[in-house]
Amino acid sequence: MGFPIAGGGCTLYWYVSLTHPGNPVSLWDGSGWDYPEGPIEAGIVLTVPTLAEWLSRWSNGQDLYEEIDDSQQ
Repeated sequence: MGFPIAGGGCTLYWYVSLTHPGNPVSLWDGSGWDYPEGPIEAGIVLTVPTLAEWLSRWSNGQDLYEEIDDSQQ
């Protein structure tokens, strides 16, 4: 999953990969993980391709949570 970089509220956490090219950032929701049967990756609800893109979106005030809502409709 990666290294935790920020809490996202309740059971949401942002993780950055230190091993994949571009250092993708994933939003993980603990309520989406069927512990202990399911794989931990099942809780990933959004992935931004690179850390640079994630930081750019964050610094520009983009609402990444809106992308999650859009993908679930």
